[in-house]
Amino acid sequence: MAMSRLFPSGSGGFPGEHYAMLDGRRASFACSMVDKPDIPPENSRNWQWSSDLAHHVFITPDTVEVRSGRDPDIRRFKRTSIETRLEEFLTFLDNSRRYALPDVVPFLADEFRTIWAESGHAEGQSALVTFLLALCAAGEGDPSVLEDAAWRGTTALEIGIDGLGLDAGDLLKPTMQCALRMQASVPLGLRLIPSLVLRHTAGRLFQEAHAVLESTQFDLFGNASISTTPGYSPTGAYFTPVPIARLLAEWALQRWSTFPDELTVADFACGSAVFLTESLRALERRGFRGTVRIIGRDKSAQAVMMAKVAIRALKHDVPTMEVTTDIRQADALDNVDWPKADIVLMNPPFRSWERMGSREREWLRDVTNGKGRPDLSVGFIEHAIRSLNPSGVLATLVPAGVLASESLSRWRDELLEKTTPSLIAVLGEHGLFEHALVNVGILALRMNAEVRTASKSPLYVAWSSAETGAASRVMRTIRKSISGPHESGSLRGDIASFSFSITNIDALKQRPSWLPGAGALGSLLDAIQAAVGTKVGDIFTVRQGIRTGANEVFVQPREIVDSLPERERLYFKEAVDAASFVDGEIKPKKLLFVADKAWRDESEVSRAIPQFFNGYLKTRKEPLENRKRKSMDTSRYWELTWPRFWAFDGRPRLLSKRFGLYPAFARDPEGRLAVVQANAWIPTETLTGSTGKDAIRDLLTAYWWMLNSRIAVALLREYCPNVAGGQLDLEHKYVKDIPLPHLPKLFLQNPALQMLASSIRTRSADHLPSISDRDQFAATAFGTSVSDWNLSGIEVSD
Repeated sequence: MAMSRLFPSGSGGFPGEHYAMLDGRRASFACSMVDKPDIPPENSRNWQWSSDLAHHVFITPDTVEVRSGRDPDIRRFKRTSIETRLEEFLTFLDNSRRYALPDVVPFLADEFRTIWAESGHAEGQSALVTFLLALCAAGEGDPSVLEDAAWRGTTALEIGIDGLGLDAGDLLKPTMQCALRMQASVPLGLRLIPSLVLRHTAGRLFQEAHAVLESTQFDLFGNASISTTPGYSPTGAYFTPVPIARLLAEWALQRWSTFPDELTVADFACGSAVFLTESLRALERRGFRGTVRIIGRDKSAQAVMMAKVAIRALKHDVPTMEVTTDIRQADALDNVDWPKADIVLMNPPFRSWERMGSREREWLRDVTNGKGRPDLSVGFIEHAIRSLNPSGVLATLVPAGVLASESLSRWRDELLEKTTPSLIAVLGEHGLFEHALVNVGILALRMNAEVRTASKSPLYVAWSSAETGAASRVMRTIRKSISGPHESGSLRGDIASFSFSITNIDALKQRPSWLPGAGALGSLLDAIQAAVGTKVGDIFTVRQGIRTGANEVFVQPREIVDSLPERERLYFKEAVDAASFVDGEIKPKKLLFVADKAWRDESEVSRAIPQFFNGYLKTRKEPLENRKRKSMDTSRYWELTWPRFWAFDGRPRLLSKRFGLYPAFARDPEGRLAVVQANAWIPTETLTGSTGKDAIRDLLTAYWWMLNSRIAVALLREYCPNVAGGQLDLEHKYVKDIPLPHLPKLFLQNPALQMLASSIRTRSADHLPSISDRDQFAATAFGTSVSDWNLSGIEVSD
C-alpha cells in the first residue's frame, strides 16, 4: 500500500505516529503507531471521514485494534497473529463495510454547488476559492473567522490560493452564509478537518468539482441550474480513479533508483490534475528533495483552472521540494510541439474512429502516418512518446482494444523499436470508471536508451476480472513488484479474480496481441496451442452485426410491425439483439426495417411504405441524415448505417452475443436473421469444403455445444477482456486467435468423439445439452479431460 503521513506536520494533537495507508477506497485506512489506543472514537471517525478512509487501525507493541466507520464494535487482535496473516487482515478490512461512514466527497461537492449557486458568478473560480476558504473555516472553532480579511489572507497563503478572488466583492453575504453553515450541515455530528481533506481527499474532490463546473448552467436571473454529470462522456474523457493515478505515478518513478536534481512531469490531458498531484505525493514518499517542473495541458478552461488550484493547494504540503508549474489551456489537435518531459502520465480521451469528426481523423492520420483507423488515444500516446527525454517514461491508460486490435499490430511493433514496455495490464472491474463504456488497460513504456538489453528487460503483465475488488488486489500486487525483485510465481494471486506474471519483450513478440489474459490455464494453454492446428479465425469468419445508427427508428417491437399494412411488413426481418438469446436459442422479440436497395428517392420510399415512412422515417429525417455513415449517400436517410447485406445470404451460421459468457452462442441454421446487437460466426471454406448444408448444420451444432461450455469460457477469458457484469467482449479481434479444433477431421480420426456426439444428440434432441455433456464434449475435442481445466470462477447450473 502507499503510505503517507496522515497530517502534513505534527501528529494531530495526539501522541504517536499517524499515517494514511492507501489502496483503493474500500481497504484504505488510517494507521496509528501508539503505545495504547487512547484516541477518542469521535476523533477516529473525524479522521476517517475527512481523509476518505474506511478504517482506523491502531498498532501497539502487543495488539492491533480496528475501528470502522460508525461500527460500535472495536475489533482487537494479537499483533503477532496479524503480522503472520497480513493478506487475510486486508481482506477483512476490505469486506468490513456494514457501518461505513457517508462519503465525504459528494457532501463537499454539494456544498460547492450551493456556494456557487449563491455566488452569482457565471465562472466558477471565485466560487471555488470561497468554497476552499469555507472548508478551512469549518474546521475552526468559530466559522465566522471567514469574515475576517486578515484570516482569509493568511489561510489562502497556507493552502496555496493566494491572489485568487479574495476581494470582499467576491464574498457576497449569501455566499458567506452558505460557507458559515457548512460545518452545521455535516452528517452524523462529524467534524471536517480541513488539513486532512486537502491532503488525502483532494484528488477525488477536485475531480468532482471539475464535474460540477462542466455540468452547470446559469439561467437569465443568475441562478445556477445544476445538472447531473452525464453517464457517458461525448468527448471520450473520463475522470481517473485516484488509486490508478497513484499506481501509474509510482510505477513511472521506479525508473530512478536515485533521482536527479530536477525532474519534469507532464500530463497532456490533465483534467483536474489528479496524475500531477499524485506524482508529487509519490515523490514525497520517495523523499525527493530537488526541483519538480509540473506541465499540464487541457483544452477545457475549467479543467485548467481546477488543475492550477489543485497544484497550488498541494505545493504548501510538500515543502521538501521546489515545484514550478506550467499549466495552460491547449488543444492537442492544434498539433503544437509538446514540451519535453522525463515522465508523462495520462488518461487520454478514448474515442473510436467512427465517433470522430473529420478534424480529429486528419490529426490522427498525421500523427500515426495513416496506420489503420485507430482510437483517438493512440494519437495522444504517439505525441507523448515524442515529448519524452531519452530515458523518459510514459504511463498511460488505454482502451483495451488498442492492445488487441489487429489493425494496430504494426503500430505496436513500431513502438518496440523506440520504447520498451514495462507494464501491460487490463482492469476488468468496471466500477473503477463509473461512467466509462470501454474496457480499460494500462500501458507503461520507457524510451530505449539501451536498445541492446531491451528485449530481455522484464515485462510485467496483469489481468483482473470484473469481480468487485479484483482490480484493487492486482494493483496491490503490482505495487509489491515495485518494492523489489520477485520471481514470477511469488506474485501470482487468486487466479479466479486476477493474475500477474513477469515475462520479456521476446515473449511478447510471440503473442497474437498485447492484451493480457486470465492466465488461469497455465501450461495447459501452451499445450493446446501447440496441439490444436486451427484457430477460430480458420474455422469461422466472425463478423460484427448490422449497425442502424438509430435503433429506436429501425428496430421495432413485433406489435408495432404487426400494426402495419401487410405489404409494409415485408420489409422487416427478425432482429437479433442481446435479449434474443434465451438458453442458447434465438427468440426474436423485435424486427429490423431493411430498405429496398432499388428505391431511388424519398417519393419511392413513401409510396412503398407510406405508414412507416410518415410515422417513423420522415419525422426523424434530420437526425437520420446526420448519422455517421460509411461510404453511403447521407441523403438516403431511410437506409441502415452499415446494412451488412451478407446477413441475409441464407448460409447456416452461429451467432454470439456481443458480450457474454454462456450460453452466449446460438444457431441460425437458415441464415435468415438480422444480426443487430450480436456477432455472426460464418463457416469458412476450411470447415465447409464440399460439405452439404445438412452436414454443415450438424457440425455447427457440435460447435454450438463446445462454445457454450465452461471449457470455452476458460479459453475465452484468456483472450477476451471483461465488460460490465463480468461478461466477455466477443469481438472478432479478441476471439480470432483462440485455438478451436477442426471437428470434421477429429470425427474421422477419433471414433470415440463421434460416438460421444451421437450420444449427446440422442439425449438432447434439438435443445442445448446439459453443461456436463457440453464440458465433456469440449474437453474431449481438445484431447483433454474436464479435470485438466482450471474452471475456477466459472460456475453454472443446468
